[in-house]
This record gives sequence, structure tokens and C-alpha cells, in this order.
Amino acid sequence: MPFVARCFRCGHIEIGISRWGINVDMEEHDLASHGSYEPELWTVTIISYADYYMIQRLSKTSAFWASLRLKFPRFSG
Repeated sequence: MPFVARCFRCGHIEIGISRWGINVDMEEHDLASHGSYEPELWTVTIISYADYYMIQRLSKTSAFWASLRLKFPRFSG
């Protein structure tokens, strides 16, 4: 089951095919960017496989990231 996670501190987005994988990605991001891992500062949402593959495909385009920055001003890409 795929997941999308968003960091409340900086707006960073992670996508993953498993909960274990998304947890590892969240921890790596927090330690590298914020110095400590705080899972309560993340929003994790279950998405469909179709949405997961669409996000994977669109995330390779700059227009996708630009649209997120317009919608979520705190988003850092």
C-alpha cells in the first residue's frame, strides 16, 4: 500500500510503496535537515497505486514542484 508523507517543519514530501520505507525516508530527512527525528511532525496519508505512479511520474517535472510551491508557500521541494 503506497504512502505520501509531508514534513510540517519545511514541507518536504516523501512517497513510498511501504510504511517501513516511508518511515526510513522520514527519519533520514529529519536527521539530515533538522537534526532530530520527530515522527509527530509528519502527516502520512495512504494513497492509491494509481496516485502513487502518477506522483512518481509527475515528480520528474519542474511544473509539478512549482505548483506545490504556489499552493503551499512553506514547501521547500
